[in-house]
Amino acid sequence: MKHSIAILSLTTLLVACGGGDDTSDLGKKRAERDSLKTVYADLGVRIKALETWLAENDSTVRRNIATVTAVPLVAGPFVHYVDVHGNVKADKAAALFAWAGVCAASR
Repeated sequence: MKHSIAILSLTTLLVACGGGDDTSDLGKKRAERDSLKTVYADLGVRIKALETWLAENDSTVRRNIATVTAVPLVAGPFVHYVDVHGNVKADKAAALFAWAGVCAASR
């Protein structure tokens, strides 16, 4: 009997002194922050879904896809010519010779 009275009084004391809803400014701001974080996360998910849908279905969006073409490789001789026309002026004697597609200058 003594134990039950002690437990009952201790339980009553804990319930009476227990923390209720936090009505201070700090508690209100924390509750407001938590609700805004929930709304922010929900909006982020909705925006991501809309952007994904627009990327798939909007034909006016320019996609940065590089156009690549391939040409089959054919073996053949490599031929390259350079035609040079012009005048050479020099203080000393200079002679230029065209030789097998390569321009060589005498020294």
